[in-house]
Amino acid sequence: MNKIKLGEILKVKHGFAFKSQNYVNKSEFVLVTLANISSTNNFQFNEKKLTYYNGEFSNEYILNEDDLIIPLTEQVIGLFGNTAFIPKVKGISFLLNQRVGKIIPIKNRANNYYLHYLLATDLVRKQLEHRASGTKQRNISPNDVYDVTVFICDVKEQKKIGELLYNMERKINLNNKINDNLEKQMKLLYEIFMFKAENKKINGSFVTARDLVEVLTGKEDANFSIQNGKFNFFTCSNEILKCNEYKYDSSSILIAGNGDFNVKHYTGKFNAYQRTYILTPQKDYYALLYLASLYRIESFKSKSTGSIVKFITKEDIENIPLFIPENKSIINILNKMIILKENNFSENEILIKLRDFLLPLLMNGQATISE
Repeated sequence: MNKIKLGEILKVKHGFAFKSQNYVNKSEFVLVTLANISSTNNFQFNEKKLTYYNGEFSNEYILNEDDLIIPLTEQVIGLFGNTAFIPKVKGISFLLNQRVGKIIPIKNRANNYYLHYLLATDLVRKQLEHRASGTKQRNISPNDVYDVTVFICDVKEQKKIGELLYNMERKINLNNKINDNLEKQMKLLYEIFMFKAENKKINGSFVTARDLVEVLTGKEDANFSIQNGKFNFFTCSNEILKCNEYKYDSSSILIAGNGDFNVKHYTGKFNAYQRTYILTPQKDYYALLYLASLYRIESFKSKSTGSIVKFITKEDIENIPLFIPENKSIINILNKMIILKENNFSENEILIKLRDFLLPLLMNGQATISE
């Protein structure tokens, strides 16, 4: 491993201050902002929050697929050191906006994929945070990045490490996209199914959740979570935490009793926070109860503006309505789809653990990749 300054292996190109009067409702060109760089070292793409641009600019600010970008302003605490690759999105060309930098590896000195993981190490993050200036929002300059000291391997080894880790990350992201698509398909099928049920176009009967399942609540407090624990710990947060002890081993729907009232499903060993409701139905009704819960909770969310609804009660959960059809074909299809989602989720958990185990070993030279 060689001790160097980042300025010896990369350059940082500043973004451009695009004029707001040229922002439009729709265009081929979209500005890349700080909001596109997530705290999980990924590119965040939200179609509803894009800034379209229709004005003059130099071609040097057009970003290509897999260009690496870095925040030069800490919009969110802990953002320094995170980077993101520009994705390929049909019909869109991304533009490098102000306070976002483009990382340009020096030829034969650094690999782009390797830099993505190198910049996210604690060694780099701490140095960037130390060099940051400002009060409300802290800033760094390209020179601050150049002055960071790192230890790197030769570019051939960098390429092997970077591609291995990036391919794992691409698989994780692909599984997430597949799951997002499966979720949309499940919702569409459920809406069609419920439309037919409500208009008496299919035979069956309406029941409530209490007819199918006992509603339980978790028993643990927030301090029960532990970093890098063995089991999933479900709280009222969207984020799934970890713990070292499990109480449940089942296929369950988990509903946040307060906060944003999110609804999750999970198969395996887990534990739960005291304001999290746990519903464990017979496997035939697993997907159906998940979707019924999802739509019922959405109605609670719509009522929770202001201070009307601050939490969901056990009775609210027990009264979730469901329609049980005589013909179980639609239920079987939904169950197959939810199993596919959970298989992808399980694969991602394995890949994330493997990536997080390998990452420090590869970056500090304790492990190498053979030919």
